Amino acid sequence: MQLSKDSLGQIALRKGLEIPNPTLFELPEKVLQFGSGVLLRGLPDYFIDKANKQGIFNGRVVIVKTTASDSSAFDKQDGLFTACIRGLENGSIVNENIINASISRVLSAKTDWKRILECAHNPEMKIVISNTTEIGIELIQDDINSEPPVSFPGKLLAFLYERFKAFNGSEASGMVIVPTELISENGSKLESIILELAHWNNLEFKFIEWLETHNIFCNSL
Repeated sequence: MQLSKDSLGQIALRKGLEIPNPTLFELPEKVLQFGSGVLLRGLPDYFIDKANKQGIFNGRVVIVKTTASDSSAFDKQDGLFTACIRGLENGSIVNENIINASISRVLSAKTDWKRILECAHNPEMKIVISNTTEIGIELIQDDINSEPPVSFPGKLLAFLYERFKAFNGSEASGMVIVPTELISENGSKLESIILELAHWNNLEFKFIEWLETHNIFCNSL
């Protein structure tokens, strides 16, 4: 059986299987995620799904695919995927299968760039998560007006600049940015690259001030 929104009602309930409530599909998009790999689906997306089911976070994820790989698997399953949890917790065996409903849609940077920038106009959007491998966080003299920019920092800067313009640099429009690339002090390094790229693209001082003051770059390592 193909996993999808329509097939959820046909999946027999059994011990160890968690099926999402259909109301979760109506939650607003709050996270822009660069990357769709196992690490992101197994960690941040798992916790976002768990928080949604507890009525805590109440937001879904827009995935940006930065490679040319096919996204049809996500499309066919309406973004749903199954996380299999195995191990021990407090001395008890854990054997769970969780259908994760955190992903709203998957967009390609190559073909959907304008739709990705449209996400910057969403007032509910609050968080950026990334895992673009260690070579993703590097400085390339990138033109943010390209469709899309070449590098991940270039794409992120273009998104942040679009958001700055959409909300006139308001304090509330700032983002929390959480890179998970395996680089020590990854958030600080990404921020320094973003700032250097902003200067290289001759972006205005008010934007750079907004970037430094109202956006938080987190070190996850």
